[in-house]
Amino acid sequence: MLFVIVFSLVVGAVFLSGCLQQEGSGSVVLAQPGPVKLRIGALLDLTGKGASYGNDARDAALLAVEDLRKTQKSLEVELLFEDSQSEDLQAVNSAKKLLEIDGVRVILGPVRSNEVLAVAPLTEAKKAILFTFVASADEITNAGDFVFRNRETGSLHGEKIAEFIKSNGIDAVAVLSAQSANSKTYASSFVQKFEALGGKIAKTIEYNENLKDFKSEIVKALEANPKVLYVSPATDSDGIILIRQIKEFGFKGLIAGAPGLDSQAFLQSGVSEGVVITSPFFDSENTAVKEFSRRFEERFGRKPAFYTANAYDAVMLLGAAALECKGDENTECLRDFLYNVKNYEGLGGLTTFDGKGDVIKPVMVKKAVNGKFERLE
Repeated sequence: MLFVIVFSLVVGAVFLSGCLQQEGSGSVVLAQPGPVKLRIGALLDLTGKGASYGNDARDAALLAVEDLRKTQKSLEVELLFEDSQSEDLQAVNSAKKLLEIDGVRVILGPVRSNEVLAVAPLTEAKKAILFTFVASADEITNAGDFVFRNRETGSLHGEKIAEFIKSNGIDAVAVLSAQSANSKTYASSFVQKFEALGGKIAKTIEYNENLKDFKSEIVKALEANPKVLYVSPATDSDGIILIRQIKEFGFKGLIAGAPGLDSQAFLQSGVSEGVVITSPFFDSENTAVKEFSRRFEERFGRKPAFYTANAYDAVMLLGAAALECKGDENTECLRDFLYNVKNYEGLGGLTTFDGKGDVIKPVMVKKAVNGKFERLE
């Protein structure tokens, strides 16, 4: 189903910290040009296993447009929402609709790495911008010249948690990984780093995240008698099921996890206690982040996460790009603008795109305690 929300933005002076400068005030304008138009196809997981991420991103995008309305002059933004249903094929079909029927030149999303990799050939062929805010698979780095993400690659997370576990004197770990692209990135980078540090991978097991019973895979992992289980789920949905079943087996060691578990749904699942994960650094003490968090929770009744902030930043950056390029038709201009973004101070942290459309952001380790995450390092 398609949902269309249109905002006409004809207000105040242009402002986007670190990206745009106001025009000089000495010029005489004899005629006002028409509004600059930006149509964003928001291809999000609004249902299915990635729905918690997709719905947060939808709401963050709506807040971003509200703020663009307050701060930008002569910018008309149209958001066209399509539900990928957390399925690769549906993501492709929805992308085709957005590109070929709706004629959009910019797509926000999708959520899951597999979906991004499935959609990227379509957007590349059309020279359309594809901007994901959460997908982390390393393969996305080479997905195309018009593909961007303001989320660091997953390999940074695998390496960070490997260092943390090894620094705590643990030498034997078993790995349980979903078969999705992002899960494999976390797991493979963890294994490589942990072994490089002198640790032993007792066993590595992959599971099908679309199933509901992972007991046979858990038994195989536990047969290795590991002190730590590193779990790399595709989303929080399969992660919750996996960890619940691990705890039902009576495993008393440390459960460490990939950032797919960084969600309110996981914290409220009843199985999060004691689980240690990595997460993009989300500065909850930052004044702007505090205000965003207050607005988001007041409006939608739940706390935002790092990917919520990234989705907000993505829309703001696309708005800045459209203003610079006089609309969204010249996607090569939009692409070049994004490549030249340096040290943009967004809610999700400093953003600088490299030549592959990737960013490097700090990663932290945190632990679930009494329904909240507490930072460890």
